[in-house]
Amino acid sequence: MSTDSTPASVLIIGATGYIGGSIVAQLVSTHPGNKYSAIVRNPNDIPKVEALKVEAVEASSKDYVLIQKISSDFDVVINAADADDSDLANAVIAGLEKRAGISAGGQKPIYIHTSGTGVVTDKPSGAWNPETCEKIWNDNNVDDIKSIDAKQPHREVDIAVFHAGDRAIIDTYIVAPSTIYGRGTGPVRRVSQQIPGLIREAIQRKQAVYIAPGTNIWNHVHIRDLARLYQLVFELALSGKNQNKSYANFFWGSVGEHEWKAIVDSLAKLLHKRGLVESDESKGIPLSEAPEALLYTSNNSRTVSERGFNLGWKPREKGVFDTLEEDIDLTLESQ
Repeated sequence: MSTDSTPASVLIIGATGYIGGSIVAQLVSTHPGNKYSAIVRNPNDIPKVEALKVEAVEASSKDYVLIQKISSDFDVVINAADADDSDLANAVIAGLEKRAGISAGGQKPIYIHTSGTGVVTDKPSGAWNPETCEKIWNDNNVDDIKSIDAKQPHREVDIAVFHAGDRAIIDTYIVAPSTIYGRGTGPVRRVSQQIPGLIREAIQRKQAVYIAPGTNIWNHVHIRDLARLYQLVFELALSGKNQNKSYANFFWGSVGEHEWKAIVDSLAKLLHKRGLVESDESKGIPLSEAPEALLYTSNNSRTVSERGFNLGWKPREKGVFDTLEEDIDLTLESQ
């Protein structure tokens, strides 16, 4: 398999989603010689996916027996459907390990899994926590990645992927994005979750709100920069030159940092100019009153993508504050 000579067969799970759709658009654009297929649950989405010259395979990512069978037909499977679905990840792994047994002697099948920086979040508080926030998790430090608590979000699935990599039947990689922003480039869903959730909550309340005091910190990454990171990991995997195993094939998708109150402060002003909220000032609310949309922005998560930067990743898109107008537009379009 190679990105340039022998075409690779590539399956994307989650291609109708925000992350997965942007990944497939990036790979089709940069490596058009490969054979791309995508799991599509909704028949109405099939023409949109096929417009990218991607074969649509009508199936549900929850049909684990079928996913295992389908995965066994591909050189590479990229899963961007659900970071917490262990049955899905294990089905993909089983299918690829079966393929490895059939095609012994060639390059190993490849699994690229999507996790998230939620795996290193602390407890919701809305505040900077000196006991946890001094720690910045570095993907180029294997001990950092190994030491993440097994009870953390996403971690159960990540560990299953690491174990598959350790068995050395297939090659495994994990990309863990932080807060993602900006317009997606995929065929169906083009809007993210965390910032649009804040926008919807503000419009509903007529008031932009955050969990007080709002000093908690997350990293962020533009969706197009994130898609380029996946491209680099994809190229590394197909090169056949990577000797790293399991924990050393883990990549944070993180660029800048922000306090959540600062995001909401900016949103308040922008939404007020449009007449969508009654005040141009944000308001802090207690954690006990926080709706679900705000809980995703209530804790701290600090990571550095040193391994990605060493791979040649060079983020170049606008910063998170410079795209908030666009995120408002996207959120309104999606309602």
